[in-house]
Amino acid sequence: MIRGGSETVKTFARRLAELRTARGLSLTALGRRVRRPSSYISQLERGSVAPSLKSLKRLANALEVEIYRFFLDASATPEAVKPLTTRVQEEPLLQLFRTLPREDRSLVLFMARQMERRASERRSVSPGSSAMPP
Repeated sequence: MIRGGSETVKTFARRLAELRTARGLSLTALGRRVRRPSSYISQLERGSVAPSLKSLKRLANALEVEIYRFFLDASATPEAVKPLTTRVQEEPLLQLFRTLPREDRSLVLFMARQMERRASERRSVSPGSSAMPP
């Protein structure tokens, strides 16, 4: 466990407290959800200790947030991060895709790229234009 003091730990401590209070949870209630004492949650929020990876995952699950939310301001969302629900919804499709033979996967990827290209072309056509890409 890392001792407090770094900017990352300070940011984490501040965001943890914000997320916990926004959900109306006491230190004790959050502690119960992550199976840690309220004193540990308090230490985290003061920045005197940093969580282990296991505790970080438990905290994110208990607060129903992605882990990156502990390290960014509430309004910031990195473009590369998808909402959890989207990933959960995509999982059955990914599992099916993984079962396909290699040549079928290549075909599916080719078709998906073509569909994305066409969608991109449609988006680039100005709204008042009557031209429609092939």
